[in-house]
Amino acid sequence: LIRILKQFPFHGALKAVLEMNGLNMGPCRLPLASLTEEQKTSLRQKLEGIGYFEETKSGLIAAE
Repeated sequence: LIRILKQFPFHGALKAVLEMNGLNMGPCRLPLASLTEEQKTSLRQKLEGIGYFEETKSGLIAAE
């Protein structure tokens, strides 16, 4: 997961992953930028490739 997130601007990627999990935290504040739609698509595909969403839905990864 960390290796994938490091391929994108960190704050934008983190907020995008949270949004993909149903937690909309809003856009990044300037001077940081949110991910573009292309970047979000690429991030989602890479996360799907490692089974991230399967693990989060099965409860193996849980927020405490």
